[in-house]
Amino acid sequence: MRWPVLFLAFFLYACAGEPEASVETPPAEPNALTTPTALIEAMRTRYDGKWYETLTFIQETIQYRQDGSIDTTTWYEAYTAPGKLRIDFAPIDQGNGLLFADDVRYTLQGGTATEQRPQVHPLLLLGFDVYHLPAAESTRKLESLGFDLSKMYETMWQDRATYVVGAESEAEKAPTFWIDKEHLYFIRMIRYIGPDSSNVQEVQFNNYQRLGGGWIAPQVLFTFDGQPTMKETYSAMRTGVALDTTLFAPDRWHATHWYTPAP
Repeated sequence: MRWPVLFLAFFLYACAGEPEASVETPPAEPNALTTPTALIEAMRTRYDGKWYETLTFIQETIQYRQDGSIDTTTWYEAYTAPGKLRIDFAPIDQGNGLLFADDVRYTLQGGTATEQRPQVHPLLLLGFDVYHLPAAESTRKLESLGFDLSKMYETMWQDRATYVVGAESEAEKAPTFWIDKEHLYFIRMIRYIGPDSSNVQEVQFNNYQRLGGGWIAPQVLFTFDGQPTMKETYSAMRTGVALDTTLFAPDRWHATHWYTPAP
């Protein structure tokens, strides 16, 4: 009853290695985006060459159990564009985690990949990869995830003007993703599930702040029928980090790591 692991979960304080100036160039015609394909192209164009290519952070993960209990764990995450996200579950030396690499999800136990399956990660795509991939590739992947890219409307969300892609109105029960109209970053996703689409799964990217030539949401919230199921809070965020390619190789899980514990 929960969303797939974020992973992605992502972000908070320290930023290093990439310029903060001139984060974005406002479009000449801010009201000209009337189709989802134009919106995706605008997202790519707005941050072309500016959005960070690498990112590391530490994530506090709170999972809300159905019995009312709360489980809090720490995850260590590293991202490189496009399409690669490594998640280590604490303690790191046990070798447990998740890896998303080139639209494949791997489950790691004891440093060994015990499961792998194809998966286009929607949050990784909309929150990060869309600023690096060709717009046509992002569009193709979003369509494969079931979003109707012939439909879009505008509304307000958290007191901000927002594009909603995948439906023509709030009354339509269809998968949608929500994009901030001013800054063109991803803020919300909704899916309806069950035989009569009566259950609602939602994810929110909250509390955005500037980071390394782009933006980041230091809180990610997952809900089911309005009740929280998981909350991710990010800290120690750094961009422009040199990341060894073996970090994202499932058969080299213990070869190297970006995180060095404090002495």
